[in-house]
Amino acid sequence: MDMLIGLGAGLAIFFFGVYEMTEGMRAAAADRVRATLERFTKNRISSVLTGTAVTGVLGSSSIVTIMTVGLVSSGLLAFHNSLGVVMGANIGTTLSSQIVAFGLTEFYGIVLIAGVVMRFLVPNEKVNAWGTAIMGIGFVFLGLEQIESAMSPIKSWPPFIEAIEQMEHPLFGIVIGAMITAIIQSSSAMMGVVIILAAQGGITLPAGIAIMMGAELGTCVDTLLSTIGQTRAAVRTGVFQLLFNVFNVLLLVGFTEELAAIAQSMSRGTDAAAIAKQIAHTHVMFNCLGVLAALPFVPWMARGMMRLIPDKVPEASPAAIRG
Repeated sequence: MDMLIGLGAGLAIFFFGVYEMTEGMRAAAADRVRATLERFTKNRISSVLTGTAVTGVLGSSSIVTIMTVGLVSSGLLAFHNSLGVVMGANIGTTLSSQIVAFGLTEFYGIVLIAGVVMRFLVPNEKVNAWGTAIMGIGFVFLGLEQIESAMSPIKSWPPFIEAIEQMEHPLFGIVIGAMITAIIQSSSAMMGVVIILAAQGGITLPAGIAIMMGAELGTCVDTLLSTIGQTRAAVRTGVFQLLFNVFNVLLLVGFTEELAAIAQSMSRGTDAAAIAKQIAHTHVMFNCLGVLAALPFVPWMARGMMRLIPDKVPEASPAAIRG
């Protein structure tokens, strides 16, 4: 019960931080982000790079993808250009995994102090907005630190050990990762918990990779929900994210051992800290390889989505029918 309360408190602080960060970013640079998405998405490569950069700054692929859906729905971003942004967002979100794996969340105090100073002590609205965003990042780090503290005893809990052994089977780990991510609606939070547990010796590399793949599927739920009531083009963007992530999993699930071997060569060692970094490295490789494999086929994928979800045919008026 203490662990569950601690985990819940950590997630609450994490999501509060994401909210504050989003609000601060929206006030400080929403127009600039929209302009960037509109300006630098003229071809598939620039779209991917833009999606990667914007997601790296905002720290959430869901936020960027939902924003992209909104831009497509409003006609400010062409559907075929949105595909690269969605793929790039998958790469950009891996930055948060690296931050957790390398222990940068320990600097939450410095980040919070900097945010408070900018938010409350500087008489400038733009600086205040950036201060809110930086405070949000600090709270995200603090939430992850709280999760790490709360979950430290779980690595010796027999039921958890048995469950992790089951998760080493890719299918089971993928299902569990997708379900939990769909419930909490954040792949960043899910990966943060996984890497924290790995750093404590609670999760093996195979289990971490399987859960990571599941998280990539579960994160599509909030994007699909955001397409309700939107234009057909926006719906295509949301459905594309799901199909693209399914494609990634199906493409690479058979190569988990090879991905693990490469990750182990990047961070040598079998201790818990090395395994945490290896999971984070695999997260990066998984998304980069998926994008590289799909990038040449973007025009065909766009046409396929047009056929799968065609524009509504306007109904003929009674007068036209009589004519």
